[in-house]
Amino acid sequence: MAVTNSMENDRGKMVLVAAGAASVALWVLPELRPALWPLTLFNTYVHELCHAVATVLTGGRVARVVVEADGNGLTLSQGGWPLVIVAAGYLGSSLVGGGVLALSRDASTATKVLAGLAAVLAAALLLVVRGTFVGWVVGLIWAVGLAACARFLPEAAKVFTSRFLGFQLCLTSLHSLSDLVVLARTGGAVTDAVILQDMTGVPAILTALAWSVIGLACVVVAVRRAWRDEQPGRARSG
Repeated sequence: MAVTNSMENDRGKMVLVAAGAASVALWVLPELRPALWPLTLFNTYVHELCHAVATVLTGGRVARVVVEADGNGLTLSQGGWPLVIVAAGYLGSSLVGGGVLALSRDASTATKVLAGLAAVLAAALLLVVRGTFVGWVVGLIWAVGLAACARFLPEAAKVFTSRFLGFQLCLTSLHSLSDLVVLARTGGAVTDAVILQDMTGVPAILTALAWSVIGLACVVVAVRRAWRDEQPGRARSG
């Protein structure tokens, strides 16, 4: 039994490392860059839906969510707490990515994570996502693909896929945050940090830097949690 548990722990660590390595490779190898487009749109969906969820949780109403083919997005809402709603986009993406990575401990939890993401996307597409045809279709493909992964993939592949998506959400969120820092410093674009600057007077560059630090912390905490879950002798639920 001890040998079996040790082998399972080693296999889990290998899956974690492989998912992380594959995620980083997409960012650093130019020939793999085209694969980032659907992942960027996936992150945009998560980002905008975090705005939408924050709107509902603070008593507002979501009019529509738009995801553009170039990866840009927009959430139109009424009411709610503007400070919370604006901040929820980048911070929410980092938290969701970290949560997906940390929760995907085994095939059972990875299946629930993948199915949960598929259900949220499908509900959003039916209820609030409007606008560009390409953006909507990519969202539909993601919803169907995630559901198929949860249903049909082998156990090890489910864990890898879920953790890979967690890494990608964290990395794309950090990449977006780094772009946001540049935009906040140079100006010339309306970003969430600039909107908060107009609301509070806090310089956009400080807000963007703070979000970057929080996003990086989410990555570190999630990876440490996932790695610790693979330690020998650690009890698992489910």
